[in-house]
Amino acid sequence: MNGRDAAVAALGKYSAGGDFRELITRVGDARERALCEKIVLGVLQNAYFLDWHIARCAKKSKLQPIVRNILRAAAYQIIFL
Repeated sequence: MNGRDAAVAALGKYSAGGDFRELITRVGDARERALCEKIVLGVLQNAYFLDWHIARCAKKSKLQPIVRNILRAAAYQIIFL
C-alpha cells in the first residue's frame, strides 16, 4: 500500500472512531510511511480549513465519506505540500 492510499484509509478509520495509527505502520517503505503520517496529521490539524475550501468547490450535494477524505488529502497536499 502506498502512502496516499494508506492516508485515505487511515482518515476513514479515524472518522469511524478507530485506531488509525496501525494503518500507518503497515506502509512498508519508510518514505511512504512518512508521507502517509504527514498527510493524515496535516488533514486532522487543518480539517476545518480544508473542508471550507472543498465546500466552495463541491456541489451542494452531500459527499460520500471516502470522497471527502480523498479531497481532504488532495487539498492538503496541494495547499501545504
